[in-house]
Amino acid sequence: MAFNPSLSYFVERLSGFSTNVFRLESANKSTATSSDIISFDLPANAILNLRSFTVHFQADCNETAGAGARLPAGIEGLFERVEVIAGGITLSQGTNFYNVLRNAKDCLMGPHVNSVLGHPAIVREKSYVDGNGCTETTATGAAITTTENEGYPTANNQAQFAVDYWDGFLGSAEPRLLDSSLLPDLKVRIYMATDNVLSSSASVALTAAGFQAVGSAAGKYKLNNIYATIECVNLADATYDSMINDMLQNQGYIEVPFKSYYTFNDSHGGSTRWSVASQSVDRVWSAWRIAGYNAQLKPLVVNGYKTVGAFVSAGEITGSDLDGTGNNTAGRSIGQDMGKSQYDIGSVVGLNNNCERYIGQYFNFVEPAATALYQLQLNGANIPQAKMRSEPMYQISKNSTQGYHMEHQKSLDQYKNNFFVQAVRLNLPDSEYSRLISGLDTRAVNLQGSLNTDNVTGSPNVILFVECTASLKIGAGRAIEIIH
Repeated sequence: MAFNPSLSYFVERLSGFSTNVFRLESANKSTATSSDIISFDLPANAILNLRSFTVHFQADCNETAGAGARLPAGIEGLFERVEVIAGGITLSQGTNFYNVLRNAKDCLMGPHVNSVLGHPAIVREKSYVDGNGCTETTATGAAITTTENEGYPTANNQAQFAVDYWDGFLGSAEPRLLDSSLLPDLKVRIYMATDNVLSSSASVALTAAGFQAVGSAAGKYKLNNIYATIECVNLADATYDSMINDMLQNQGYIEVPFKSYYTFNDSHGGSTRWSVASQSVDRVWSAWRIAGYNAQLKPLVVNGYKTVGAFVSAGEITGSDLDGTGNNTAGRSIGQDMGKSQYDIGSVVGLNNNCERYIGQYFNFVEPAATALYQLQLNGANIPQAKMRSEPMYQISKNSTQGYHMEHQKSLDQYKNNFFVQAVRLNLPDSEYSRLISGLDTRAVNLQGSLNTDNVTGSPNVILFVECTASLKIGAGRAIEIIH
């Protein structure tokens, strides 16, 4: 035991293990639109790999002609809340603005979007999903034109999209292999977001502002061919059952910790207050948006990425004043506009910004003021000790995230204009990996928290997510208790 494992010769064996993946049909809907609820019953009497739970579906925006509607970057943006229920008792009530939480955490922890099935970027003209992007025309290989909506085929039960990464109970319960035979029947319930998570454009042309004006109508989305998959494992070994029975007999229950989130949405006027009673308050996340975030607007260009301005030859053309300069351009070679980076034209090393990238207004996080100062206050205790600008708050936020993450490369300019999210950690670093509950226990005290700022005007929107560790206690006879 004194030697490093790299020098040791050993192997462990687990006999009687088997695994399979099951398809779960929606218990109530095969299609869904804004504000609908879809639910899935998880397999009973099986050991569930909770992290493998995946929701598959087709999605399009073809419900309103002329909207020029686009799906959000990250298809989980269509999910407003995710609940897990056991025998009618809510294990995890989920959080409102679940889609905002997912986008906010990715700003600091790196993207967790499935690049193949997760719709990781907003489509301008020709979709990377199927090479087309428009189902409003019968043309083969059709790209989106003018105010057509983004859409994909539904034939043959196609489901081009999937959500496979979760916050809350499904993504954080430990152990990740949960024996459902110990619990009442499990159900996952997903609440759909409003149509305002979509973006809208009147044109597909690349301009100095990326997209042009908003479409002539409000876009709507629809999900089709909805189903889920989950991995179940089996252990043909009495050792596991004996271990569970011994734990129930010796301590009376089995404890399963998981993350829960409480949401506070406010028009910030210098101080945003909140209060939470929990056995462990672990982090406070704050995401800033403009006051008019909740309107369906055109997609925004992420700072530094391509806009109009760089051409390649497309052959000689004829006409007059084709470039809008007043000069006769007949016979001149006018090329295809490939766009150029907003920073150095040839892109910047490390930022990989020599491409197009857009973000929806609903998920665009913006610094509220260039001179703003930030500080949390918890029952009179200030964190950090002095109010700080956005730059040191970013470093505090990076130190507050769980584990080490390869976040999406971005500049300070991009952070302030498109990814402005802050986090403050209140528990032991990386304590989640050892199932250690070490955050603030606020059950016996009246915790009054507030986010205080200086030099912020105009009442921007701030949404606070208070991250806590809750516990599911499982007793004999499928008895359960939730400790928040």
